[in-house]
Amino acid sequence: MLLRLSSLLTACGAAALLPLALTAQIVPPLPKNPLGKPKPSATNNAEQPAATPRPYAGTFVGEDVSLELQWNDARSRYEGTVVHDGERMPCQGTVRDDALVGTFVSEGENYEFTLRLTGDKATVTSDGETYNLLRKPISNQPAPKPNPQPKPQPRNDGGNTGPVGGCGLAFQPNERGELVVVGTAPGGAAERAKVPVGAVLRAVDGKKVAGLSMEQVRQLCIGPVDSMVTLTFETDREVLDFVLQRRPLPQQDGAPTNDNGAPNNGPGAGLGAGGGDNAAAIGDFPAWLQPGARATYFSGMATLPGVSTQLVPDDNGGWRDGNGRTYREDQAQGTGGGGYTQYDFVSVTPECLGVMMSIHTFADAGLQQTTQSSSQPLLGDRNGLTDLWVPPAKLRALVEPQGGGLTVRRVKYPLNGRTFDAVVTQSKSDSGYQRYTYDLDTGLLLVFSASSTGANVATRVGNQIQQGAGGTTITSVVLRNVRTVQLPWTGQQAPQWLQQGKRLDYTGSLKNSLMEGTLAPWRYGLGLEVTERRGDCTIAKLQSRLDYGTGAGPQTQDFQLLYGPASFANLFLDPRTLQRLQRGQELDRDPVTGRRMVFVGSDGRTATIAEQGPLDQQSYSYDLQSGVLVATTLQQQQGPATITTQLQLQQR
Repeated sequence: MLLRLSSLLTACGAAALLPLALTAQIVPPLPKNPLGKPKPSATNNAEQPAATPRPYAGTFVGEDVSLELQWNDARSRYEGTVVHDGERMPCQGTVRDDALVGTFVSEGENYEFTLRLTGDKATVTSDGETYNLLRKPISNQPAPKPNPQPKPQPRNDGGNTGPVGGCGLAFQPNERGELVVVGTAPGGAAERAKVPVGAVLRAVDGKKVAGLSMEQVRQLCIGPVDSMVTLTFETDREVLDFVLQRRPLPQQDGAPTNDNGAPNNGPGAGLGAGGGDNAAAIGDFPAWLQPGARATYFSGMATLPGVSTQLVPDDNGGWRDGNGRTYREDQAQGTGGGGYTQYDFVSVTPECLGVMMSIHTFADAGLQQTTQSSSQPLLGDRNGLTDLWVPPAKLRALVEPQGGGLTVRRVKYPLNGRTFDAVVTQSKSDSGYQRYTYDLDTGLLLVFSASSTGANVATRVGNQIQQGAGGTTITSVVLRNVRTVQLPWTGQQAPQWLQQGKRLDYTGSLKNSLMEGTLAPWRYGLGLEVTERRGDCTIAKLQSRLDYGTGAGPQTQDFQLLYGPASFANLFLDPRTLQRLQRGQELDRDPVTGRRMVFVGSDGRTATIAEQGPLDQQSYSYDLQSGVLVATTLQQQQGPATITTQLQLQQR
């Protein structure tokens, strides 16, 4: 069952890590921006460059720093490399007003930079330091001399004279002149990456192909064997990027070939039928599925008794069967509950689709107030995530069998004021059914419903003991809202110190307001150990320790959590981001649960963020030097009592 309601954790205190001051440097400081130190200005007297179609595209060189930039049409941004002290750091940027504003990555950390142009002179500023560069001139190649012998067309291989590789694709122009995939070479890069037949090619390595000839596009796609190329395709439902590793072009005996040794098969000729196992699709996720995406569902479950009374074995009971066993008679009670289940996508990469699932239980009869009762991590990848998300291509490939207890149907499904193209799968058994309804465009679960009947129970009919029907459990999960939570730190990279084996220990107390003045707060602790780094996702094992002070030793409970670029309660927040926040600033307000995230403020040593619900509130304090979480407080209303958990990071 999707929500695993019977096995959810029962306390959210394990996720609470607490307040206010830890001033010592308890982890390594943030890596220093490699450009954030003074350097003398460049004095290179280079010649004037040729004109370029994009003002910031080109190579800019200085005494200590160089910058290489290209325009990416498909992503509408500049991309390239910053070179400093022998380190090549990927960068990207967009034009704002009269400057290019972007970021580069060094040792896993993102740093900002600004590039301004005055003619051929460039000024790069990062962390308050300025570097003067000059645009490298574009060399003028002499025109080729006439040659009566046919010469090969220029290759997209940087002049490499080694073997030429391709992608293993065949295209056919449609009525609009667009190149449509009509086939893939068996075992080739495109087939291994599952490039869909019928998709339209839009760009190669960011360069749009509209208006180019078949040969021009082919030249963009081929290159040195084992080099990488990014192809952008559009289907009727989504735009996908595929990164393919070029494989050798086969030579077919007796088959006509083009100038680069690839078979020439007419109008639908392939752009190189290279094979290989190293293709990797990085565009497998639909546009909505990105770090910060949140899907909210109403979830409810109820058990309806099959009989009005039930006989329960009891040595002192007043009912006896023919075998001498005695029973008492109880009223058969129904049970139920509901609330909202939220799935926060904190990491979205082909290797790690990381989600934190949180349960918000209704706490009042009017179903107006909720309290967060538990949280649980879920891990998937490009192939799907439990029952929550299935790649749209897999859903579209489902056949529609009938019989055998399984049914697959394609339907128009109305929900939340719109109609979805949906696929419904239903399985039946003697005890009930399970039905899943998915949106074919996004792959997201729309509705889950299930019904199951338990085993027969003993009941009284007149003066006889007979077997009556067991209880029927009905589960309903319905999508309410999908949105992107925009947090100031979404997209940040984890620091280098947060590696496998890293351990953080927090200690503090847990107290019940009804026991104040009667019992001392109980000792509470939480140990956290990083067990795995998977891409930008950090997976950690937690163990809580609660000591009632009776001498019996602490009670322990194990949990697992994960952290990613879009986590709410992260172990680390970039201090530069924290320093830009304003006291009292509302960072997010959820339209379904009403929960708010606000920046409480800073005391100069720590900065505190709070997540507030109708009946609970948790604060997180971060060290402004290292960015590590140093303290957290959780307050939760439970009936007339307020339960307060406080934890503080211990120096190591």
